[in-house]
Amino acid sequence: MSYIRDADEFLQKKNNANKKAGYPPNCNEGYVEKEGKCVSAKEESEAGYLYENVKTGEVFTYTRRGGHKKDGTLLVYRGKA
Repeated sequence: MSYIRDADEFLQKKNNANKKAGYPPNCNEGYVEKEGKCVSAKEESEAGYLYENVKTGEVFTYTRRGGHKKDGTLLVYRGKA
């Protein structure tokens, strides 16, 4: 019996530590999870400009137009999402 109780205590402590660390993210109302972070749902819905990193081929979405950099590389505007 003590092994089961010890295992339950271990799992409970681990879950509490994960919650404190923010994993998985528990987003409040009005926020959605994106790439492991909580982003406001309004910001998520307004995102509408696509930019591409020509070195890696990755495509990023931003809420505003302008000069954006990722890892020191200037991103190229590719149009609206």
